[in-house]
Amino acid sequence: EFNVIAFGTDQHELFALPMRNSKANLNKAFEFVTKQRATRGNTNLLTVLKPFIMLDGDETTNNNFVLISDGHLNDENELVKLFSRENQSTTSNRIFSCSLGDYANNYLLKLISSKSGACYEKFDLSQQSKWKAKSIDIMNKLCQPNAIRNVSIEWQNEREEDREFKSPAKIRSLFNGRRVVAY
Repeated sequence: EFNVIAFGTDQHELFALPMRNSKANLNKAFEFVTKQRATRGNTNLLTVLKPFIMLDGDETTNNNFVLISDGHLNDENELVKLFSRENQSTTSNRIFSCSLGDYANNYLLKLISSKSGACYEKFDLSQQSKWKAKSIDIMNKLCQPNAIRNVSIEWQNEREEDREFKSPAKIRSLFNGRRVVAY
């Protein structure tokens, strides 16, 4: 099931309730998204997400959100804290971030995706021919749970002066069919 929400200072949902994934509903969603313009004012993501994240769930609950944004969001610190805490819980609320625009806050979008156990993708306006492949890749990741989550890397070095780290100490998520090379 899915729904589409356009938001800013206000918000508008495509469907009153999440709908089944059907060709007719996907066509409605495509039409809804293509009509949206970046003129909604403030980007209050936290207000939109809270009702979904506050729902009780178990290990099988998996709320996936695809955020298409320029990354200039209100309440940045609260969003990062929310997903840092969320990563410790049994439910999974993942934000698949898609940056759009030349002046996007890519750092924040990557951070939110990483903290939530999802992925980030940049949609470059000058390379629209790659958008379809990137969109399909995100949709494939949405359909699968994280194969591995919260992997910690403990580096062993002989000498203290050889400790120069180039990789993150923690890999938040790894999806099926993907690899991460850490060195």
